[in-house]
Amino acid sequence: MKTCFSTFACPDWDFKRIVQAALDYQYDGIEFRCDAGHAHAVELWASDKERAKIAERIMMNRLEIPVLATSLMLAREDVIEQAARRIQLAHQIGARAIRVFCGNPEIPITDHEVYLLAIENLRRIAEIGEWAQMQILVETNDRLPTAEKVADVVRKANHEGVGIVWNNLHTYRKGESVSESLAALKGLLRHVHFHDGRNLRNESRITPMGEGDMPIPEVFAGLLNSGFDGYLSGEWFYDQYGDTPEDSLERYMVEISAFGHRPEVVIL
Repeated sequence: MKTCFSTFACPDWDFKRIVQAALDYQYDGIEFRCDAGHAHAVELWASDKERAKIAERIMMNRLEIPVLATSLMLAREDVIEQAARRIQLAHQIGARAIRVFCGNPEIPITDHEVYLLAIENLRRIAEIGEWAQMQILVETNDRLPTAEKVADVVRKANHEGVGIVWNNLHTYRKGESVSESLAALKGLLRHVHFHDGRNLRNESRITPMGEGDMPIPEVFAGLLNSGFDGYLSGEWFYDQYGDTPEDSLERYMVEISAFGHRPEVVIL
């Protein structure tokens, strides 16, 4: 498995500084979050020339952009037009996939109508991304917090260009066991937001490894035993993992590197 980090770890850093940090702390890639006002400038308004420079710098430093994390919501009527522009951005910077959410519709509709809309829009977005061989990855989050629910939507979209981002905190806090999540994700898992966390007054919060309620060794071992060879992405917000971005990035990499030596991680 490979490692990357979301730019929510360092939202005030420019592109050059983020790349240097990835190299300094020996990450394999960077998960750029667009649509969130981060300082890296990997955004829709970047010119073609700027996008080409981003792709070149990533490639020259032997890094990867496994996923461009967007704010796209499948339950919105305007998502198709928005998706096309973000697929173009992702393709030009060399990203392999874009991350989308189910989200909430602009007007009140039933859960069943939300699911039907999400399935239809996911299929249409995947068709738009065919020219770039772009993967469209739905995260286990908001209206689709469990692997079972996301997998149902992804399978019904019935397109080889769709998959799942597993946010392991959301599935677990919703009562889905690690084994249940992995069973539902079989054949569809493309990317993992791998972190510990806990619920505080029904609000989830990411924590460093071992400080939350998650069975993290079980998650890690389950991924290895399932043959997953994609990215473990460090996603935390601002100071949830350390006092400074440098502290956070170093700590996450140290913790991930230690998993192979932990006795409770059982490889079958």
